[in-house]
Amino acid sequence: AASHPGPGSMQSSLPPPPPPPWLLNQLPEIDEAFAQRGGSTPSPAVVLVAALSKRTNFSVLAGDLRKHFDGWDCVAVAWHSRVLSNVDVADAPGDDGAAFLRSRCVIVLREGMKWGSLVNLTRGAIARRGYEHVALLLDDVKLGDSFNATELIHLSRTHRLGVLSPRVGHATYDLMQGKYAPRGWPHSAERVVRLTALEQYATLYSRAAWGCMTSLMDDAVLHEARHAIGWGYDRCYEPHCALAAGGQALVPSQLASHCGSRGALYTHYRLGGLGARQVRAMQGWVRQRHNRSCAPYALSPNQDLVRLRSVWPRTPSPPTDTGATCAA
Repeated sequence: AASHPGPGSMQSSLPPPPPPPWLLNQLPEIDEAFAQRGGSTPSPAVVLVAALSKRTNFSVLAGDLRKHFDGWDCVAVAWHSRVLSNVDVADAPGDDGAAFLRSRCVIVLREGMKWGSLVNLTRGAIARRGYEHVALLLDDVKLGDSFNATELIHLSRTHRLGVLSPRVGHATYDLMQGKYAPRGWPHSAERVVRLTALEQYATLYSRAAWGCMTSLMDDAVLHEARHAIGWGYDRCYEPHCALAAGGQALVPSQLASHCGSRGALYTHYRLGGLGARQVRAMQGWVRQRHNRSCAPYALSPNQDLVRLRSVWPRTPSPPTDTGATCAA
């Protein structure tokens, strides 16, 4: 009688199951690009620009990198190939910002991929290179003269914070602009103001905070390899990461400006519905594991409110920074 292989031998003859989609995208191209540039030894910190598009003002972005991130490694993710073009109508005459980005940053291009999925591509390489800090910089942000990445790193260490951000003009939430109450703005003497959630515009993360926040981008959370919008990571950081990786704070003395449109995902890209569904899925995943809801944008219960009230000025005028003015 013919013998038949048992279940074990049949199983071993089958090809292994495919890895999850997000792992397929963890290609070594970032490592290879740094090696080709002679940068096999990483800098202590990296700036991650997300995400380059057909609307990016490369001159403004190049100015941010030149002025504020000298000596940092740079990785940029892109969902549109315009950054690879030698002709860039958004650049000022004589200042080819796109060419500067190509020479300054390792660029990962995936046509049509959404923001969260693009950032997810960098997780493996950033972890392997062992950066102490990661600065996440949106492509439509102008950093003011007051922005100081070195100070943010110092404040992260001295206050044991995982995430810090400057105030951001034209942010979605007034809290990110430093408006904590109807009476106005905090005095510059308040070095850090702890919040329960920080919108991601020009955000500094410690190594532990970055690793934890980006773990929310794992395909096990949203089951979405290419079209993760990017909403919800900032709000879900508090229950998922703050205890282990440190809290979040705004630095009122530093200023940046959001030069893009408020609500562009709704009005321009028509992705509001998809983003809202993904936020609900992420909130459910976090609640199931931590028995806590994702946080609102609010002052942290750990913030010293008595001190904060004592330094509010009588007038609601914020400190100005002409360097943060959005350029055309």
